Amino acid sequence: MTQDRKMKDLKTIAKKIARSKRIEHHEALDMVAQELGHAHWYAVSAANKNGWNPQPEDLAKATSLLEQVNPGAVPNEGELDEISEMFCDPGGESQGQIGPHHYRIDVSMDDVYMSGRGWLIHVPEAPSRPPSVQVTDRRYKVNPVSDPDFVARALEIANVKAEQVRARIASDWPRRSTKPDAQGRALHPIHRDESDTWYCLHCDEQSSGKAVAANLWHCPACGASPIDIFSSPWWLDDFPEARESLA
Repeated sequence: MTQDRKMKDLKTIAKKIARSKRIEHHEALDMVAQELGHAHWYAVSAANKNGWNPQPEDLAKATSLLEQVNPGAVPNEGELDEISEMFCDPGGESQGQIGPHHYRIDVSMDDVYMSGRGWLIHVPEAPSRPPSVQVTDRRYKVNPVSDPDFVARALEIANVKAEQVRARIASDWPRRSTKPDAQGRALHPIHRDESDTWYCLHCDEQSSGKAVAANLWHCPACGASPIDIFSSPWWLDDFPEARESLA
């Protein structure tokens, strides 16, 4: 592998991180640079011009960073594997232990469920919807979810998995679906129309392109799924007064 190719591979990994985390490419480049011990990507580029070249261990560090963000995005002969499945577990941690309490993490329809003996934590796919903590069996007098420290640690773990799920979703969508342009126009990942204003079929709420993109195309108001989000409230055509209220 040539030295130029190694630098290109670092940029490719950063690009995948940017898509997964829904951030700008330059931000992801800085993340990679800091993982390699540099202050920012400019320092990496300057070092490269002065003779420094990425070593295999540097590529391994960058790859490890990507896998923390999106475990399904694994390198394949210097490139990134684009194959993924919808609604599947993106990989990473699926079981473990907090103190004496064992837990399991499952992904169903892109929602995350973390469970243990007598308890369940549910993290919805939509970033705007808060996690819920439930007692599933009241026969146990000592339930770990009564301990705020346990709940905080469990939520931390469950939210990491949820962010990995969202990273997998974002990396499968067009870049314009997660990063609107300067005018706020975003591309719907399913319908593929483009607009700076979007409407929810479920609750009639109007949202900006930036707001729906940030919420992974779930309605910021009611949490309805992306299939309920449209660039025009066409269902109100027979109700002029209701349509005018959205203007």
